[in-house]
Amino acid sequence: MAEIDKVLSLGADAKQIIFANPAKTERMIKHALKTGVKWFTFDSVEEAEKIHRLHPDAQLVLRIQVLSSEAFSPMGKKFGVPDDMIEGVL
Repeated sequence: MAEIDKVLSLGADAKQIIFANPAKTERMIKHALKTGVKWFTFDSVEEAEKIHRLHPDAQLVLRIQVLSSEAFSPMGKKFGVPDDMIEGVL
């Protein structure tokens, strides 16, 4: 929650924020709703359902897994939907 509040305090418009925390608690999602943040990333059916239950007007962006052996800090092993699961998640 502090992340959203910090960005808003710096003058950002809530409509321009994409809440991409990979571990969104119910409390965080409700706070985003209260502050006007509508955009969220997700990488599972369960996460999309949780966001929709708590924030029915949310707009979702699917996080797709990207594997790169050249990345300084590869996140594809931790986050994102693998190519072969994208259709099922959508």
